[in-house]
Amino acid sequence: MIAEVIINRAAKKLNRTFDYQVPKVLEGLIFVGSKVLVPFGRGEKLEEAFVVGLKEKTNYQYEIKEIAK
Repeated sequence: MIAEVIINRAAKKLNRTFDYQVPKVLEGLIFVGSKVLVPFGRGEKLEEAFVVGLKEKTNYQYEIKEIAK
């Protein structure tokens, strides 16, 4: 399952959604509106994000990262 998230930051460049893989252990626990931590950026620092959608697959051409928690 793929979660569409929006990063909780005020930067204009982040005013869009990003796709993250939902780990199997979290599949029944993540819903639209859930607050999650995701690795983001070059240093893969964990950032707070909110789930705005759930879907079965992504349209991104590159490998997507997993939600941390």
